[in-house]
Amino acid sequence: FQLSVFKSEDINITEFNPDFEYDSKAVVRGEELNKAVDAADRFADYIHIKIDTSSSELILQAEGDTDLTERTISEQDMENFTASDVNSVYMAELLSHLTKELDDTNSVKMRLSQTDRPMFLRFPIADGNGHTECYIAPRIS
Repeated sequence: FQLSVFKSEDINITEFNPDFEYDSKAVVRGEELNKAVDAADRFADYIHIKIDTSSSELILQAEGDTDLTERTISEQDMENFTASDVNSVYMAELLSHLTKELDDTNSVKMRLSQTDRPMFLRFPIADGNGHTECYIAPRIS
């Protein structure tokens, strides 16, 4: 078998920055998001992420064959919260892998819209010496 070697200066890396418009945004504590996603991943394949504009809450909900979990994060527990109606579904296992190292020292920036756009997450890594940005496609049925 053959392996080609590349010089780092020969690789053209462009920043991926899609031009999505988001209706809702929030900054939540990493531990809150981690707990909700971990609970959902234990018995469900998908997690529903909703924003209830009447109560200004972010709701993370999952339903499996035997149980239901729901975690509600109120507007007082979020920063920079802008609400619009959101009801999207994401793979719990994928979110679990992304959020498993989050704790109370991490703030997670979330941007959400209706089901046709991916969710945006941004959170610090390496003790704040870097950050991760990801776009997570919703499940469309």
